[in-house]
Amino acid sequence: MINITCAYETTGPLDLSTVKFDVSGSDYVVSLEHKVGCPTFQYSMLEKFFEQYKYLVAAVMIVIGLVFCFAGNAMVNVILFIAAAIISFGAVVYLIFALLESLNKETSEAVQWVIVAASAVIGLLAGFAVKKYRTIGVAALAAWGGVALGLLLTTTFFVENTYAKYGMIIGCAIILAFFAFKVEKLVVIAVTGFVGSYMIVRGISLYAGGFPNEMALGKEIEQGGISFDQFPKTFYGYLAGIGVCAIVGVIVQLKQNKHKDNQNR
Repeated sequence: MINITCAYETTGPLDLSTVKFDVSGSDYVVSLEHKVGCPTFQYSMLEKFFEQYKYLVAAVMIVIGLVFCFAGNAMVNVILFIAAAIISFGAVVYLIFALLESLNKETSEAVQWVIVAASAVIGLLAGFAVKKYRTIGVAALAAWGGVALGLLLTTTFFVENTYAKYGMIIGCAIILAFFAFKVEKLVVIAVTGFVGSYMIVRGISLYAGGFPNEMALGKEIEQGGISFDQFPKTFYGYLAGIGVCAIVGVIVQLKQNKHKDNQNR
């Protein structure tokens, strides 16, 4: 019997010098350590599509992130439109790709772009609709910020339990959405500052690397494909960058809001 255990650092041809023989009765057990023994993961059709065009996605994230972070409260109606459009687009495109994958339907690149374009149109229509209902839009924006916060928290603390992970994400979304009804202006400033900084830094990370895939991380932990020792510590540098950028964005927006209030007096 041949037993190959996981060792991410061991690549190239199998090194026979590391072979360990174990005689158990009349059976021989050959043990090796190599990267080929590590778990592999099947990413979804949607993840593959966005991975293929990650540089385009990164550019869009950075541009939108700058608007959110430094002009969230000053352009609140535009922000609500963009937020509703992105949330709706993400939900629709995810559901369509997931449905096709569950039916084992292979799609060409052209078909995938048609799906993305159609989802974008639906997102734009949702953006126009939500813009008319400001309270719902602000709550949706706050919930989106809660999801981003939950993803960062579960990644930061390397949460292994799937139920705990999604519990934290949903909990953060509900809490921020609730506070959005109570103190709208402050929540808008805080959420847009945070979401904008997250998008800016996350977009940069798609170019630079070293930021783990938040959604795939839980799958890798569950299947034993990554431990905390193997977790890229560059993530904490990115986390610090998100924090600093968010603070700067909030300060800029608070100054804009104060100046706006002074003009209205």
